[in-house]
Amino acid sequence: MKTNKKVLKAISVILIALIILNVISLKSFAILITDRGSLKVSNIEAGVKVSLYKLTKTNYDYEVDQPIYPPYEWDDSVKTYLETTAGKEKDYSAYSDPEVFAKNVETNSTEAANFYDFLASVIKGEEMIMEPLKVEEAPGVLAFPVETNSEVEFTDLEMGTYLIIIENGYMVYRPTVVNITPVFNKETEKWEMSKPEVEIKASNIGIEKTVNEEQEGDNKVSTTDIINFDIRTDVPQYLENSLAKEYQVSDKFSEALTLIEDSIKVYGVNGTKETLLTKDVEYKLLTQRPNEFGESTFTLKFDYEQIKQYETIHVDYNVKLNENETTKMAGEGNPNHAYLDYSNNPYDGTSWKTQEDEEKVYTYELTITKVDRDDHNILLTGAEFVLSESPDGSNPMTFKKYSDGVYYKSNEEGAAKTLEVGKEEGNKGKLELRGLDNGTYYLLETKAPNEYNRITTSKELVVNNENAGYIVENVKTFQLPITGGMGTTVLTVVGSIFVLTGLVLIIIVNKKSKTKEEK
Repeated sequence: MKTNKKVLKAISVILIALIILNVISLKSFAILITDRGSLKVSNIEAGVKVSLYKLTKTNYDYEVDQPIYPPYEWDDSVKTYLETTAGKEKDYSAYSDPEVFAKNVETNSTEAANFYDFLASVIKGEEMIMEPLKVEEAPGVLAFPVETNSEVEFTDLEMGTYLIIIENGYMVYRPTVVNITPVFNKETEKWEMSKPEVEIKASNIGIEKTVNEEQEGDNKVSTTDIINFDIRTDVPQYLENSLAKEYQVSDKFSEALTLIEDSIKVYGVNGTKETLLTKDVEYKLLTQRPNEFGESTFTLKFDYEQIKQYETIHVDYNVKLNENETTKMAGEGNPNHAYLDYSNNPYDGTSWKTQEDEEKVYTYELTITKVDRDDHNILLTGAEFVLSESPDGSNPMTFKKYSDGVYYKSNEEGAAKTLEVGKEEGNKGKLELRGLDNGTYYLLETKAPNEYNRITTSKELVVNNENAGYIVENVKTFQLPITGGMGTTVLTVVGSIFVLTGLVLIIIVNKKSKTKEEK
């Protein structure tokens, strides 16, 4: 019996030890009420505002380490609002029971996305009163071009379902939902609160403007060229319940540029396929940018529902440089700006973001100064020229006279081939030929200044990315060379005397002859 008692005692000790070890082991595997999770949001722009809303709470028995039925419930604000949608156009009243919602979206991620889109819209539209649990600003400064190398982290989060809304960036962010739940760590063999990392998906919107795209971006032009511009913009992806879907493309010309009437063509683009869009159907043509951004040369206001199926928008149009002083020669060129104005916060109808791109076109002038060959301080007037791209001066170019000695290359009616050197003070002896493209030209004089010889060979002039100036010399009217000084004058006088004496002698002889005949 004593042996049995000893055995029983030993077994009891072992059992107690096993129970204690089991309790310790269970405790080590349990989730504590003090445990918290975290959430890292990445792939976002610096400076954006990230708001976190708690949609559900989890019912969990921390003593037995098990969820309680129902395992999760909507936040009171969510449940109450969903019940009020009964009978409305968007009736989500059945989803006030989270279990019904879970069953419906289990195999339908689109339905889940639409529902969370709906919740984001009523929260931001203040139809459903819910304050964010936490708000963080991504470190760094918002900048363009867009970089998505910033992130924020939310800590001390209870179990539950969270809605992430990101605002104020250049990108258009979709609402994102994430769950904080227990996970088993195989390395530590413990249950731990999850710490998910979410890479946010968004529409990366951009704009690109090019000049003479088919000519490899040639921006060196003349005032007779038709200049082609292309604008290409990304189409944002707004969800169905977005409160703001504004999307407008504008262009603002410098004074030097004039839009060629009816040249604007607008296309919706998917891959390489372009579909011509119709004015007053897919877009309206205006002359004012939105939200008091100012006037524009033209603004295309798109109906988002009509273009949402396209990846990008392509705007194609033609312009000309003006043949007057508004056109700048060389220097900083003649700019124009393209703007993309769009709703960057889909659930805020007052928010706008603007991206822009600029292109410049350059044109040049030739300045010819007409001078005496022997004295360059003598400026000559009265000369006339033609300018050609041929060495023999054939097919001369046409110009429109702007002022004394100043001409702009032109194909307009009344444009002339003959170019007259300036006569008035300030431009005396000068010929300014403006609006020329890069290239080699030939200047041929068709009329010389008075008392000067005309130059019969053409002069080669080169324009290469800057204004160019040339001096053209003339020499006095042709005279045979002479020699000697006063001796020539004396000979001339003596010769004249001899001639006169001879004439007198002839007259006398003639008279004597007549007298003899009369006798």
